[in-house]
Amino acid sequence: MKYFLFVVCAIIVISYAPSVGAFDLNTMVDDALQLLPSTIDKVGGIKTIAVTSFEYGKDIDIRNVEEKVSRKIAKTGKFIVVDRKALDVLLKEQTLSLSGVTEVSDMKKVGKLLSVDAFLFGKVSTSVDEVVVDLELKDVSTGGIIWTEEFRGEDPFKSSLGIGIRI
Repeated sequence: MKYFLFVVCAIIVISYAPSVGAFDLNTMVDDALQLLPSTIDKVGGIKTIAVTSFEYGKDIDIRNVEEKVSRKIAKTGKFIVVDRKALDVLLKEQTLSLSGVTEVSDMKKVGKLLSVDAFLFGKVSTSVDEVVVDLELKDVSTGGIIWTEEFRGEDPFKSSLGIGIRI
């Protein structure tokens, strides 16, 4: 009888564990970006932000973090956010690209075309059990970093079975 109960319990744990430990990147990104509005709200002197296409780690299979960041920034009511898709269309028409824009003169040129004060660059990656979203806001006129922040989000469905044991 004990053996039978052990087998039944083992089957339940094994069948339940993959769904509990599975990474849900969208949920992890949402977790990571919870503090974005309160931290970016402290930025002064900037009215219009263009959110660029983010870099993604090879293990990231979602590509919607820019939209999530744009919505959170716009909801603060403090900034006007230039839609990334509109930004991409304008840059394509002008045969320009923000990738590799490191010269202040290039940044000024693109910023003037878009009528923006700053560009928001981002990188999304994962570590063992969390997603990391690095954001950097650069001033169009100087190319200087105005604000930078790293946000980390964990898998909320991760369960633990005591000290150091996670499923």
